[in-house]
Amino acid sequence: MSKIFITILVFVVQINSIMSQEIIIKMLSEKTNTKLGSEFNFVTNDNINAFYSSSSIENNRFRTAIYKSKYIDGDWQAGKYFNIDAFYNVGNISCDSTSCYFSACDSLNNCKIFYYNINDKNVYFDVGELINSPNSSNTQPHITIHKNQKALYFVSNRSGGKGGLDIWVSFMGRNGNFGSPLNLGSKINSFADEVTPYYNKWTEEIYFSTNKEKKVFNIYKSSGKINKWKESVKEENLSSKEDDLYVYFVKKDKGYFSSNRGDTSCCMNNYSFTYTSQPPTKIDDLIKLDFLPLNLYFHNDEPDPRTTKKTTKKTYEQTYITYFQKEDVYIEKSKNDTSIIKFFQDSIKGNYTRLNSVLDQIYSNLINGNKIELHIKGYASPLHNADYNKNLSSRRISSLVNYINQYKSSIFKQHINNKKLKFVIIPYGESKSSSKTSADPNNKRLSVYSLDAMLERKIQIIDVIIDD
Repeated sequence: MSKIFITILVFVVQINSIMSQEIIIKMLSEKTNTKLGSEFNFVTNDNINAFYSSSSIENNRFRTAIYKSKYIDGDWQAGKYFNIDAFYNVGNISCDSTSCYFSACDSLNNCKIFYYNINDKNVYFDVGELINSPNSSNTQPHITIHKNQKALYFVSNRSGGKGGLDIWVSFMGRNGNFGSPLNLGSKINSFADEVTPYYNKWTEEIYFSTNKEKKVFNIYKSSGKINKWKESVKEENLSSKEDDLYVYFVKKDKGYFSSNRGDTSCCMNNYSFTYTSQPPTKIDDLIKLDFLPLNLYFHNDEPDPRTTKKTTKKTYEQTYITYFQKEDVYIEKSKNDTSIIKFFQDSIKGNYTRLNSVLDQIYSNLINGNKIELHIKGYASPLHNADYNKNLSSRRISSLVNYINQYKSSIFKQHINNKKLKFVIIPYGESKSSSKTSADPNNKRLSVYSLDAMLERKIQIIDVIIDD
């Protein structure tokens, strides 16, 4: 694979899920991985919206564009075209809270890095000649915060490198402009091509791919800072005999990458990965103090509205995502009440993250031989009658049990089946709801969209009991 080709394009093969003692790797569905093209550079900041790049043959040439996908009903959906039409090829997108950076190439594959403000993708800006050095190809931007400074990692074949494509970094100054780029040095860059940089903020490591061995791209990582990195080492868990690129972490133990592994080396697909091996830990009083009781919240009459069933096929993650997607509606109904905005971020989104931390701790104890009881209570607001609300709170508990059953490719399933993990459930319905909460179905601003009503619609993990 040529060094210029990799600046914009990387490659579609079928592969079953791979599970080892340390990592689970799973190819994303055909909704985002097409049969006729290459998909790569899958990135997401909120686990609800994602971008990826896709290349397909057009007039006997590869044409690359950016697509935007949404996570709905447990799966990433087929992406919608999200291109900037001024360029022949566009890809390699990387976003922070204010801007998105991308690489764009003309028909001769001369590549530069541009950016746009997230509120207006139709107006884009050249990052300037310090980054887009003349007579060189500059691509694959990765924007991040490194050592409390906004940093732009990128790939270039400019003069002053170690050979081939190198990884460089530039820091943003107080004036909002990027300074002179620094080469990451010989511990990262080599005579070969180093591409697709990603700075892992959780471990403070730089991840990248290089073809210095056997002319295929393997994933490497290194710890350090700026241009003083330690000797890089291959990340064996993610590397295969084919090309592996574009590592992207969404959590400390979970992320995405791109690969053309499998029976052929035709094209790239996007994959998810989850690390499963963790040092055995004990859910002691400190853990309980940090996380429990843990409240998980629901939109009104969810899951499965207008039914009296006590169980559901939905998972808590599905209900969480649909709830979080209604944030703008809640803010509008509450007339921009700042407490609603804070509740969505701190309690709805924050507690979903804390739930996953609790589940990881539970799994560590289970594989260490312990038996665990998870005590869960379910609640509802006073809308509807008592019997209906009791069944509704049961469905909410059921959605959490479903989520635990499917968590990280069903790592809990055998422990549930052999009764090493048990659930003690108590559906209260509306019986514990506050008298302040409105029960008026004609006043949804108070009975549905108020903070008082939101606080009532929940389930609560109240305790985790461990039997050694």
